[in-house]
Amino acid sequence: MKRSARSTTALVIAATLCLTAAAMCQAPQPGVSATRIVAMEYPPFARMAYLRGTVDLVATISREGTVAAVRVVSGPPMLATPAKENLSKWRFTGCASPTGQCEAKLVFSFVLLPGSCDSDSHCPSEFEVDLPNKVLLRAQPFKAIVD
Repeated sequence: MKRSARSTTALVIAATLCLTAAAMCQAPQPGVSATRIVAMEYPPFARMAYLRGTVDLVATISREGTVAAVRVVSGPPMLATPAKENLSKWRFTGCASPTGQCEAKLVFSFVLLPGSCDSDSHCPSEFEVDLPNKVLLRAQPFKAIVD
């Protein structure tokens, strides 16, 4: 079948438009970034139990930038629960995805420093955020109570 130059050009234009539209529909979700970060203390019970580790979380972000849900991907439950509660208080740039929800993946690392601290005295935690997705909490463990 012989085609005219005009019909071939129309087919090329139609194919290009289809490919462009498909690429736009499959583009990755727009990223979100934190606009309000809420600091947290190293959980006291974790300091007493000498518990440390890493918690991987995925937050679902709404159009308004609030945290709609937080899912724990991995990590010790005694550290995951306080990290999840903390992340739910954060705020992000609004989600511009057509679905109205975006995801932010964060890693909370809990590190115990050398030495120990009396539970009666004030021993602050160090809270550090390395945007876009890393949170570091450091603290000395509490001294064991011996009777």
